[in-house]
Amino acid sequence: MSKERYWRIVFLLLSIVLLGAGVRIVQAQLSGTSALDMTATPLSCTLIDEIRLDTPCERTLLMFDIESIIKLNLVVGGMVLSESLAISIAGMEHLILGLSTSLGGLTLKPDVWFAVPFESVTDVNNMPNTVIIPPGHMLFVKKRFTLEGNILGLRLTNLAIFEDVTFPDPGSGYGTSDCDGDGETEGTCVSGVETNDALHYENQTFAFGDIITISGQTVSGISYSSQTGLCAELGSNSVKKYSASGTVDLDCAEEGFEFSFEQISVSGIELGAIRLGLSVSFTPTSSLPIQVTTSISLPISGLGTISTSVTGIPLELRFGAISLAISSSPLSLNLNFSSEGEFNWTAALNLHSTFSVGAVTTVFSAIATTESGKGLTALSMALAISSGIFSANHQVAFIRPGEESGLKFTLLTIGFSLRLSPAVFSISPTFGANGLTHLAFSAAVVF
Repeated sequence: MSKERYWRIVFLLLSIVLLGAGVRIVQAQLSGTSALDMTATPLSCTLIDEIRLDTPCERTLLMFDIESIIKLNLVVGGMVLSESLAISIAGMEHLILGLSTSLGGLTLKPDVWFAVPFESVTDVNNMPNTVIIPPGHMLFVKKRFTLEGNILGLRLTNLAIFEDVTFPDPGSGYGTSDCDGDGETEGTCVSGVETNDALHYENQTFAFGDIITISGQTVSGISYSSQTGLCAELGSNSVKKYSASGTVDLDCAEEGFEFSFEQISVSGIELGAIRLGLSVSFTPTSSLPIQVTTSISLPISGLGTISTSVTGIPLELRFGAISLAISSSPLSLNLNFSSEGEFNWTAALNLHSTFSVGAVTTVFSAIATTESGKGLTALSMALAISSGIFSANHQVAFIRPGEESGLKFTLLTIGFSLRLSPAVFSISPTFGANGLTHLAFSAAVVF
């Protein structure tokens, strides 16, 4: 289908929705954001004849990415029409059209995804990049329909998805991943499927999936929830610069509609001072199809909270790891006992302080972690300063890369933002051990 025909369909759908509302546009309320984002990444330095240096240099070339994202919400006659449009140097990235409306006690939320297929590559400068996969025009990716409502005190949510299960994930690598686990990395990796085709995508494969969620709470404070997946998974699904939880199982495109998973959880059970929780998961295609996890927490005066969890696999009559957590601000301690009898622990010190001088508010925080047999493994500190329309954030991190080395500087991030309603401007450079690694600038209008 041609690109022009796709756009005709999109605008036809919008026209039908607006005409069907039976209201005048003058009664509508429009809100949203229009942002222009720019990122710059320094390239490796070169000498004459394109000889690459192994050390950083002060002045170098920058690789830019400029992107515009427009998000709109139009309220018309009790309905909310939403739109998200992204375009970058490479061209169009995605167009997401959504609708939210109430019908009695139910809320209906259909949305339609159009996107251009992208995948991650390593370019000629040995830098991570993202490339459009030919034929390179906008394709229909999925239709999602969410139904929410309360029935007899229960919160019911049903997510139905009709999706192209082979549409490339923009974060997956092209031609560099062992997709099928055979030890070979040759060919193309498209959404976990390895092929020998060139960098080209046009054979879409659609399948249907459904996720049913039921949740509620008793008068005594016990919370419960159940999630059932039919040809669907809970993981996030992405197109370029847009994602949402819930995706169709790839196997259902070939094997047909089938049961995927069931998760049941109960929390807030109190026996005196002891608080209990229970979760059961069943995934028939997993190597461990049934898992049961029991959590127990007990507050102890002067010490904090002691909690433990036990995971069991009933069909194999064995138990997984047991963990014990002790927390008393600003310290926390986690003890872990594996099923093989191994013991290890981690401890963290979390500091947080806020103070003000006149119109300036400053927030300081720091986190230090240590592990058994390793000593101090990580240290991070953050400083946030705000005054009226101006704010600044600083974060520095040190990580111990190996057992034989000490803490090493990992990154320094500095962010500045200025809010001049309705405009917001921000700039954020990130420095690593070898100097500048990333520079981000954003200008947005919020209305």
